[in-house]
Amino acid sequence: MQSHPTTPFGRRPLSLAMVASQAAAKEFAAKPNASEMAVHKWRLFRALTEAKEPVGVTDRALSVLHALLSFHQETALTLPVRDAKADSEDDSPGPGIVVFPSNRELSIRAHGMAPATLRRHLASLVEAGLIIRRDSPNGKRFARRGQGGEIESAFGFDLTPLIARAAEIENLAEEVRAENRAIALLRERITLVRRDIVKMIETGMEEGVRFAPISIDGQDISDWEGLYGRYQALSARYSRSLGRTGLEALAGELAAFAAEIQKLLETHVKQQKRSANESQTERHIQNDAERAGSREGRGFNNRGARFRNRGAAGYVDANLSARHGAASLPRHCRLRQERGDFLLARSDRGGGDRALGARRLARRLETGARRLGRA
Repeated sequence: MQSHPTTPFGRRPLSLAMVASQAAAKEFAAKPNASEMAVHKWRLFRALTEAKEPVGVTDRALSVLHALLSFHQETALTLPVRDAKADSEDDSPGPGIVVFPSNRELSIRAHGMAPATLRRHLASLVEAGLIIRRDSPNGKRFARRGQGGEIESAFGFDLTPLIARAAEIENLAEEVRAENRAIALLRERITLVRRDIVKMIETGMEEGVRFAPISIDGQDISDWEGLYGRYQALSARYSRSLGRTGLEALAGELAAFAAEIQKLLETHVKQQKRSANESQTERHIQNDAERAGSREGRGFNNRGARFRNRGAAGYVDANLSARHGAASLPRHCRLRQERGDFLLARSDRGGGDRALGARRLARRLETGARRLGRA
């Protein structure tokens, strides 16, 4: 009849967590298809590494568990097939998967961990329900083999709870992955919103955007410096230790804050576009007037020429035409007047002092008219 010790050797106490773990392992091993279940030990160990916080183990304890798993020769963790004759004589579960390394060998495979540290982490693995102690009467770890060389009984650490909790560990690991993915997305969102806020505030300050007083979370803000102070207050709440709930709340507040700033900038852009459209309309009317004036005639009839040469043009029209009349002037004076009109039109299109040229031409025409009058 096989015996399965359930209490630790020496002065180590038995805890309720140990009793619960042993009961779960016993229930799992009693199932008819328990021996058919195979678990890849290194995949399970990776999942356990991701789910170490909800399981309640540390990274140093996982190093000890990794060393224990290395003493199991097979890659798959499976329960041994129970003998039908043994089942008829004893209704207790089978021996399970027991590894029995010494503390010295276990310390070497745990990268030289100190004996006291090793014992402490072994105890934490037992409390977490990942392994079960199967201590011998004197506390030594060994195995007894039968005539065929097969292990009949072993004293050490039973890895059966890893198989029994494989599905639970995988589910916990998946939840941790989903949580980490959500937290990573929230941190990306916060980083992008913070960058947008800083650059929008800088743009508002540099471009002199007109600020309309706003109220955010009961706080009245009247200028861009106040907005930047509000941003600093929100950014101070961001830290690496902030959980998913805190990150979601902070991301929502930052997004609403960024929307208010963007609204201010968009309002300013719309006002600028409206002012630009009005200015373009005014210039369009002025150009139409100039084109209309240019179609009426050249020379003195041109609006620009009248403005620049109004003194000379008025004198020629008033003195030559009024005193002598265009038809009564001699041919050489009429030609000179026509030539003067042509030169004035040319001077309006070219460079130089147009007003000075017009005055000189007017004086010449006046002199010719006086000579004509004396004659």
